[in-house]
Amino acid sequence: MGDTILKAKAIALKELGDDTFYGLPYTERVKEKAISLADRLGAQTLPLILASYLHAIPKKDKQSTSVESSDKASLILKRIGCPDELRIRVTRIIMLGDPKNWDTSKRPKTIEEKIFYDAKVSEDISSIGLIKQIISLEEQNLKDEELIGSIDNFMKEKYGSLFFDKTKNMIEYDYRLVTEFVTNAKKQGDVL
Repeated sequence: MGDTILKAKAIALKELGDDTFYGLPYTERVKEKAISLADRLGAQTLPLILASYLHAIPKKDKQSTSVESSDKASLILKRIGCPDELRIRVTRIIMLGDPKNWDTSKRPKTIEEKIFYDAKVSEDISSIGLIKQIISLEEQNLKDEELIGSIDNFMKEKYGSLFFDKTKNMIEYDYRLVTEFVTNAKKQGDVL
């Protein structure tokens, strides 16, 4: 299966490039977080690695949904000869990596689905993920108070949605730093 991983990584690099925010470095960070959690929780890493590399491919325009991502990943995995059972698992992991796709019948159930979600969320609230969020919010021309409030809500919502305490422990330091910054900015009325 190492060949499948190398092919998926090569396709991710070709499609996404090396952009820090949205390219292969981003998928590598998600992959590393997923592997770390899988090792701690006793989960399979192969579907997580493939999902990490392939989940962002159609998102170059930042508008694609995770359903579109899972469909694209399915086509790629089929093309590179991935067994059907693994392909189906990976595409479900990608689709359920976004809570917009959750309903009463579709929620992360397997440990790998939950780990992938946590890996993506922990990347969202990392320092680089936070910079992406701030840039996105600044494009909305929010007032300073609204910007700080939006960051605060974003961090609390993401952190509160994590499945595993091990994920929270893994990112606790970064989360604490950001929440302290936001708290101090609110008190002092600082601008970002």
